[in-house]
Amino acid sequence: WEERGALDGEIGLGGPWTLRGRVEGVAVQYDVQDTALFFDYQELRARLAPRFARGTLSIAFGPRVDALFARLDPTEGYQEIAAMVEFESLGLGAWWNVIPIAGWRDYDEGPIGSPTVGLHSSYAFYEVNVLADQALPGALRLRAYVNARYESHTDPAQDASSLYFSLDLRRLF
Repeated sequence: WEERGALDGEIGLGGPWTLRGRVEGVAVQYDVQDTALFFDYQELRARLAPRFARGTLSIAFGPRVDALFARLDPTEGYQEIAAMVEFESLGLGAWWNVIPIAGWRDYDEGPIGSPTVGLHSSYAFYEVNVLADQALPGALRLRAYVNARYESHTDPAQDASSLYFSLDLRRLF
């Protein structure tokens, strides 16, 4: 079973300033859970960002927090805090959204005396997300999604980096 919910809100602060907030949660329950792969968990995320918008451009900045709770395997649980900046441009024939993020994820440890050993080490991370929809000549559109991430773990053997991208070229009829 999986439940998801989110609440978004935006309040005007005067002039070009607003305050955006989002809280979201996910809960997963297995009919038969185990401690290796299929354990129940709950995740809660929140962010709050003042946003400045002028014409077709906007910038928002603020904190983002994320926490995962797993009763059956507590070493999978974590708390994460990050700083994010969101640049958005919505112009003629184009929409660009660029979000750089930097933060720290701290994994929980098993209870004292527990045989549970954590597989994860805590880490600092740096990430950038780009979502773009750009008009091109000849009734073509380019849509792109890019996610690049670097993790610097307290256990250097777990350091990781990743790059995911998706490009979609479309012809409008």
